Amino acid sequence: MSQTAGKLHIYCGDMDNYYPNNAVHLTEEFLESTTDPHYGGEVDYGDRAEHC
Repeated sequence: MSQTAGKLHIYCGDMDNYYPNNAVHLTEEFLESTTDPHYGGEVDYGDRAEHC
């Protein structure tokens, strides 16, 4: 088992003026596709949350 399995937790606002949520969506797609091991963490988007 990987030492990072279940330890990745990403939180991002969806109204950030730097648009990191676009990259987070791509990262989430990649993480969901992992199988050996599956990442087992979470990605959460803050509704109308900003950068800070």
